[in-house]
Amino acid sequence: MQALKKENQQAPQQQVDIEWACQTLAVPPTISKSVLKKKRRQLINQYHPDKLPADASDYERSQANARIDAINRAYEVLTSKNHEP
Repeated sequence: MQALKKENQQAPQQQVDIEWACQTLAVPPTISKSVLKKKRRQLINQYHPDKLPADASDYERSQANARIDAINRAYEVLTSKNHEP
C-alpha cells in the first residue's frame, strides 16, 4: 500500500519536472532527442559566461552559470529513461 502511495506522489512531481524542463528549454514535451540536443547546445552557446563582455560583473557571471546549470538539469530531465515522449 505504501509503495502505491509513493508511486502516486512521484508522478505529479515528475510531471512538474517535465513541464519545468520544457519551459526552461522552450521546447514541446514531444521533442526528439536529436533536436533536444541541438536546442541544448544552442542555449548553452547563447548563455555561456565566456560570451559575456569583458567588463561583466560577478553577478552577471553567476547568473549565466545558474542559467547553464538549469539548461543542463532540464536536458537531464527530458532525456531520462522515465520520460519517453
